[in-house]
Amino acid sequence: HTLSEDDKEFMTKAAQGGMLEVALGREAAQKATSPDVKAFGTRMVTDHTKAGDELKLLSAQKGVILPTQLDKDHQSKIDEMSRLSGAKLDKEYADDMVDDHEEDVKEFKKASQDVKDPDLRAWAAKTLPVLESHLAMAKDVEAKVKHAK
Repeated sequence: HTLSEDDKEFMTKAAQGGMLEVALGREAAQKATSPDVKAFGTRMVTDHTKAGDELKLLSAQKGVILPTQLDKDHQSKIDEMSRLSGAKLDKEYADDMVDDHEEDVKEFKKASQDVKDPDLRAWAAKTLPVLESHLAMAKDVEAKVKHAK
């Protein structure tokens, strides 16, 4: 049975978003000055790699081809981040992570109710609490680096 266009679109967006989190997390883990930002970046790589692997498995079962490269919008975020360093990178990344995860939580909440495919809906529902914990962590990190010199 084939997935609806909306379900496919959610899968594609989730794949792009996840790849972005991994790439930005790597940047932050390597280049951040704040240990909190470094730790958060590392956590993003771990958690979003795991979620991405689960999504790949699901897409293979459903016959959906997921993107393996970031689109232009997502790539430009990485390019921006790679030009930053020090406290500027810490702040920018923390701000970005709050915004991104607010958006993710909204989308995954909606998907966990609206997605038609039961397996994909279950994955969205299972991933949602992880994203909610990321959002809470991101807000915490953002507050810590806001006042750093």
